[in-house]
Amino acid sequence: MIIMEVINNIDKTLGADLEKTLGKNSRLSIAAAYFSIYAYEALKDELDQIAELRFILALLRPF
Repeated sequence: MIIMEVINNIDKTLGADLEKTLGKNSRLSIAAAYFSIYAYEALKDELDQIAELRFILALLRPF
């Protein structure tokens, strides 16, 4: 059973949650408007172990 949680990056951070939950057979899909090489580096050890990573980088359009 999947339980949804609110991650506000103040009380609970996405990076800390991913470090705790990613495992060898994990598959991760991310859609984001921004990409931080620093965030990737912080999670590199965990991301190198997962089975699949899909990343969609969305373009921001000016108003």
